[in-house]
Amino acid sequence: MSTINVTATAKVNLVLEVLDHGTDGYHEISTILQEVAEPFDVIELKRSNKSSLKCNLKDIPLDETNSILKVINILRQSFGFKLNYQVSLTKGIPTLSGLGGSASDAAAVLKAIDADLGLELSKSQKLDILKQIGSDAAFFLEGGIQLGTGRGDKLSSLPSLPPCRIKVIETGVKISTLEAYQKLDLPFPRTPIQTYKVVEGIRELDIDKVVENLHNDFEEQALREHPKIGQALEKAKADGALRSMLTGSGGAVFAIY
Repeated sequence: MSTINVTATAKVNLVLEVLDHGTDGYHEISTILQEVAEPFDVIELKRSNKSSLKCNLKDIPLDETNSILKVINILRQSFGFKLNYQVSLTKGIPTLSGLGGSASDAAAVLKAIDADLGLELSKSQKLDILKQIGSDAAFFLEGGIQLGTGRGDKLSSLPSLPPCRIKVIETGVKISTLEAYQKLDLPFPRTPIQTYKVVEGIRELDIDKVVENLHNDFEEQALREHPKIGQALEKAKADGALRSMLTGSGGAVFAIY
């Protein structure tokens, strides 16, 4: 039986601005997402008559709520094939960290099964499937660096960052995205000023302009509630980072050198 091995990368948010309450119950945001090579998850798939999932971490759901099994079920229902997969997930991306691990896993498995079964799904078909998984999942279809609007799933590619190095720093802090949004106290509606400035810096190849305008609306409340996050940011600064910041709703941070 052939085995498929794929890697699921992480992301950081160079900007994350919450602009308004959405009409669909979600918030409208403006964000710049950047794919990073580390940390990463490793996923092994084997064809089977029954879906199964095992993981090296105990706090990962192994039922139908897991993004990997969601993708498999959507594909089976959409295309009518009876084949399933045994999946082994080795997590390197910490959970509830703002690094998009679950979304990335879904995208990696979708691309792997598409290739394995020769489904030849179009980009729009893949995006439609990933949008059913979560707002970040669509980003991982192509990765790189992208501007995200709406719920974060309306995406457009951006030029590469000016020369720099991004390092993800794990804090051990776990933050629920839902709870983070519920605690936000911002005057809506808002304009994505920092997003505009960072996009300008990227297009002008001005790393100083980029780092000066990095912004995350969740950082202030995360710092109040979790001292470890502040400690990680201070250590990155002491180590020579141009800037360090919370990613997503937390609790990981990243530094730019």
